[in-house]
Amino acid sequence: MLKKVLIVVGIVIGVIIILLLAFAARTLWFAGEFKSVQPHSDYQGVQVKCAGPEDVDIDVEDQVAFISSSDRRAAMKGTPTQGAIYGYSLTTDKPVPVDLTQDFPRTFHPHGISLYTSPSGEHYLYVINMAGDNPFADTISGSTVELFKYEGGKLKHLETLGDSLIVSPNDILGVGPRQFYFSNDSGATDRMGKMMELYFQLPISNVVYYDGSTFRKAAENIACANGFAMSHDGKRLYVTSTVGKLIRVYDRDPATGALKMVKDVDVDTGVDNINMDSDGDIWAGCIPKLLSYDMNRRDPSKLAPSQVLMIRPLPNDMFEIKEVYYNAGEQVGGSSSAAAYKNRLFIGAAYDDKFLDLTHK
Repeated sequence: MLKKVLIVVGIVIGVIIILLLAFAARTLWFAGEFKSVQPHSDYQGVQVKCAGPEDVDIDVEDQVAFISSSDRRAAMKGTPTQGAIYGYSLTTDKPVPVDLTQDFPRTFHPHGISLYTSPSGEHYLYVINMAGDNPFADTISGSTVELFKYEGGKLKHLETLGDSLIVSPNDILGVGPRQFYFSNDSGATDRMGKMMELYFQLPISNVVYYDGSTFRKAAENIACANGFAMSHDGKRLYVTSTVGKLIRVYDRDPATGALKMVKDVDVDTGVDNINMDSDGDIWAGCIPKLLSYDMNRRDPSKLAPSQVLMIRPLPNDMFEIKEVYYNAGEQVGGSSSAAAYKNRLFIGAAYDDKFLDLTHK
């Protein structure tokens, strides 16, 4: 009898081990850890020192790049430092980042940013101010949206917006002087829940819309909702799903902000922040190896690859996808954003201490 019990127990343990190994293999495969891609680039340029340059947005009219900066590794160690929005001239020879928010009166940990230019030419910058600046903390409740006006080469803070729907904010998209979307990259509110959500690719994050007076959910059932881009006519919205490795396309009602899903575009990589250029092409900063990225954010000596895709919307809801940059992490580790201006490409990285200013070869 005892022998039979031991045999059954052995079989059960064996099955559990096989299932665990299968899950580990699937996780490694899905995270891109088995990918073998040769580094290449259509661009060459310089590294620019900047702590945690998570997001980049381009002001085409004033010819300046805005960079959101915060030392996330310091925050993870329990010694957070004040972050900043930097202005980076697109016309100056050998420009240096200039702190445009050094007079901000409160704790500032900028994450996603978005420039909105009104029909009358006024420039507004929306900023996710992440409480604690650590997306893997037990809670990041208290995060806010900060609204600035850019004028005369300076950022003037206009207001702070908060709401219970700001659960785990990541990126933001300004669509009016006081209207915007933002992404909650997680539906969970605790560390264990966040890890389960990521490792099982659970589609429980969302997009929230603020119409100038009220916050409301505009899109749900997304696996790690992250970056935004919008067509120039305001009728198409693109939302990245980082662990879903896709871009979700929505029809948008400019009058109400309502979204209707059109399709998913499979990009087979951990797509993060995206930006649309003047020609309507989408530039995506991507994390091709998600587990390597997780190790890199904890230990900068462990490299995380960086990747940039150029995604061109075509007729009949088709898309042309071209990889224009891939690096093992020596130049910049774990790219979180990409923005193009004329023949230049800017690549940011949330946990690195620099961004790239590149020019097409």
